[in-house]
Amino acid sequence: KKRRRQSKKGEDATIESETVAETEDDERVINGESVSRRQPREVTGGVMREYQLEGMEWMASLYENGLNGILADEMGLGKTLQTIAFLCFLRERQVWGPFLVLCPLSTLANWASEFYRFAPQTPVLVYHGLPEERTRLRQRHLRAAALGRNFPVVLTTYEIAMRDRPALQKLAWKFIVVDEGHRLKNMNCRLVRDLKALQSANRLLLTGTPLQNSLSELWSLLNFLLPDIFDDLDSFQAWFDLDDLTGGSQKPLVSAPSHERIVSKLHRILQPFLLRRLKSDVEKFLPPKREYLISCPIAPLQFEYYSAVRGPNLRAFLEDRFAGSTPADSSIPVSQKSKKTYDRNKALEFSLADDIPTNEIANDKDTKDKVVVSGPARLQAAVKVRQLNLQFRLMQQRKVCQHPYLFDFPVTTPEDPTSPYLIDEQLVRSSGKLLLLDRLLPALFADGHRVLIFSQFARMLDILECYAELRDWKFCRIDGSVTQTERQDAIVRFNTSTDIPLFFLTTRSGGLGINLTAADTVVLFDSDWNPQLDLQAQDRVHRIGQKNPVLIYRLAIAGSCEIPMLERAKTKRRLEKLVIHERRFKGAMNRTNDLSLSDIKQVLLEDDAELVDRDQSTLRSVLESLGPDDPVPCDLVLSDSELAAITDRSPDAYLKVSSKPSARIAQVEI
Repeated sequence: KKRRRQSKKGEDATIESETVAETEDDERVINGESVSRRQPREVTGGVMREYQLEGMEWMASLYENGLNGILADEMGLGKTLQTIAFLCFLRERQVWGPFLVLCPLSTLANWASEFYRFAPQTPVLVYHGLPEERTRLRQRHLRAAALGRNFPVVLTTYEIAMRDRPALQKLAWKFIVVDEGHRLKNMNCRLVRDLKALQSANRLLLTGTPLQNSLSELWSLLNFLLPDIFDDLDSFQAWFDLDDLTGGSQKPLVSAPSHERIVSKLHRILQPFLLRRLKSDVEKFLPPKREYLISCPIAPLQFEYYSAVRGPNLRAFLEDRFAGSTPADSSIPVSQKSKKTYDRNKALEFSLADDIPTNEIANDKDTKDKVVVSGPARLQAAVKVRQLNLQFRLMQQRKVCQHPYLFDFPVTTPEDPTSPYLIDEQLVRSSGKLLLLDRLLPALFADGHRVLIFSQFARMLDILECYAELRDWKFCRIDGSVTQTERQDAIVRFNTSTDIPLFFLTTRSGGLGINLTAADTVVLFDSDWNPQLDLQAQDRVHRIGQKNPVLIYRLAIAGSCEIPMLERAKTKRRLEKLVIHERRFKGAMNRTNDLSLSDIKQVLLEDDAELVDRDQSTLRSVLESLGPDDPVPCDLVLSDSELAAITDRSPDAYLKVSSKPSARIAQVEI
């Protein structure tokens, strides 16, 4: 029901779509730009774009009608600013809150800085810290009796909201904003239950990825916002069962007009609750973006590990390596004069105990193999291998595709396992992706470009750090172990210091709530099962504030398990475009659910062993002929013409459609 108008003494002033008259006749100007009369006066840190003003007014219309909603603008379009402006809009009408903003810890500092930047007069409370600190903050700032102009907007994290739910639910929140709202996609998680327990007149979800895997995730978000309307998942899926349209195949069972009518019905139902705009639709002045998928050849040492992982004797192979009975790659000489060492205290300990997604399940027949050992070295190797988690065969293949040093990083003194890591040219020659990177990065740096490199593996970032030190390049880094203060310091340092060309980030820790427009290039060293996470990583660069054309390089080992993984991710993207993107219907397809055992088996069986073997043979024949300090031939993995094509940022380069510089390089549809 529509909110009733209240007297001036009431807190809820009527929120109307009409513009409130200015109190001053003079036109407002910020940084030399005229400011729309629709922009709230508390927003003084910038001039809002037209679509951002429309987003603010859409939120106001939801509030006026007592509805909740999802602001699902594509990442990089300023959802944070639109939300801040909306809260200022309410305060301008003497609706003082209380307002609660929930976000991941990784974006908490960014929310506070954005308030300070755009609305410095708006009081804000970062509700975080130890339990006793939070108690003091509640006693000092969150007394309901003190509600008024000076009552702060409360910023906190999901985790703190769950821990302090009994205290927070005592307040009657006027508006609860959930940033990165796709975290609520699991309808049975504790976060959803605890947030539903908080009193709130209105709720708003912010997400650039409203649909990541399946329609049930979208329903979970809608159920959180509008439980009375979206109360039955089975009915929701029955209404919009895309499998019924495809018959479980890509061949539609109904005519295209019938299909479009069903999709159109879903769009009409979502329209009142969900607002989504794309950069291509509203941000006409944003620089162009182009993505290339580069298939890298597998290096000889990688091939040996890859063959062992695909075979039945992985443990025996690793024991031989660890015991030193098989040199790291005896056919390729190791430099004795140009090697560097890496202090173990500066890096995470290398092991196989990575963060393994629980849905990557595959049997490993050699898990319980008996190993016969002899001598101290063999015994130590056997103990070391038995401590490793090798059950997940697909995870081992993925790690080999990054770098074999993820299994065993060589040290300067093999007899002393605690000696520093050995860092020399063999580090580069042992990975096809690093060989490619070693060809690409110098060309980018020479032209003044700065680069973000994302990986799923924190230990891969350790190896990339070693590589950067080998080349004497400065860098910053963010992963899950970095504290909030260190994270913010790294972001500021990179954005203000032009002599730092590289920023290493893990996709899940560094892909949210960060503005790194000082860079204009992104390298996805490896890809996530969820394509939305890779898109979030790209949007750290391709967002408002970016002044240069953007290039994205996605690396994959040719013929490996990474190729079918990327195909599956592409299928997920098609589902999101079909359901969410109005007028972007591209045809019928299956619903995609969480990763299953059959999916993993399919990926494991779809690699191209012949191509992998051919690539390593080609590289081996060249690398064997090189001395330890000889430079790798420039065109070994990337020719001059290929390099020129994929680094071209001229306007003509971005106008070319489906350009394919070579068989190994493909332009990715944006």
